[in-house]
Amino acid sequence: MSTHRRSARGRSALAAAAAGALALGGLTAVAAPAQAAPAFATLEAGFNMNLDYDNGTCARKSLVTSPPTAVTLPDTGSATRAVTGTQELAPNAGDPTTMTERVAQKMTVQSKAQGSQPVSIRLHSTLSSTTTAASGNTCTSRAQLAAQVMLEFTATRPLWLTVDFSKRGKVLTAVQLMKDSNDGVVYQVDADKTSAGRTTILLPAGHYVGALQIGYQGADTTSSAARAGEADVSLAFAPMGAASAKPSGKALGYTSLGSARSCSTHSLTVGVTKSASKLKKIAKVSWSVNGKTVKTLKGKSLKRGTKAKLKISDTRNASVKTVVKLKNGKTRTATASYRPCA
Repeated sequence: MSTHRRSARGRSALAAAAAGALALGGLTAVAAPAQAAPAFATLEAGFNMNLDYDNGTCARKSLVTSPPTAVTLPDTGSATRAVTGTQELAPNAGDPTTMTERVAQKMTVQSKAQGSQPVSIRLHSTLSSTTTAASGNTCTSRAQLAAQVMLEFTATRPLWLTVDFSKRGKVLTAVQLMKDSNDGVVYQVDADKTSAGRTTILLPAGHYVGALQIGYQGADTTSSAARAGEADVSLAFAPMGAASAKPSGKALGYTSLGSARSCSTHSLTVGVTKSASKLKKIAKVSWSVNGKTVKTLKGKSLKRGTKAKLKISDTRNASVKTVVKLKNGKTRTATASYRPCA
């Protein structure tokens, strides 16, 4: 966290992106660790708070900020931190205060990993900035706030990365991810006017560093103003072929849908119940992939514990549905969705 004064033409690090995007700085690709590491070699959260003023037209009478607050998160865990700051300005050091700037930001960070692979990171933050100016005030102030999560991890296999963000009010969100080995930036988004979005990309195996940011970039002001906002940014990682929507539905008591598709066999393994009592109730079972029926079992082919492989194109998302027709005339269904293998 930093607080400083600036000249009439000075700019803070955040203000350098005047178009409205949060500035992402300090990301440097480093060599991957030689030995196996936790899922997140680095996972640190903190704030950057800048209370600026034009020292050519006024003087700072006081500055009060909460102590710098930062946290290092475990592979799976959560933390909440907050920061506040207040500055008082006057035309000259001995004059009465003509402008007061108050800022506050709170963030909650959640992380999850499975073994040595990252599963998800979520940053949620609320922030506010209030400027109170007396009549005839000539001082100029600006406030910038940012909650940031810095991360570093090694993907031992290709992973699907899904980036989600949503926001309301005067707030900006930014995500940047870099791959070392001279590959440079693999993903970057600075969300200004867009209120929500989702992007999914395939990350090759390798070592990555990145950052998530939620912040506010104020403009020079001499008058009273109030600003507030809230945002949520998340990263979700999943192996190729993993379920994007887990199997669910009443048919699962009679049939099964795999937890993941096999990228090596280009298929999804499905099956019929091993329960003899349930099998006796089934008249027919069918499975469809992306709306097309690809497998049907009935009569003598309908046997307890039967397994089948449904062929699926590696490059497509797969929506799979199973329909069970019971001998009493009722129907049971279940569905699942799976990510591509390439």
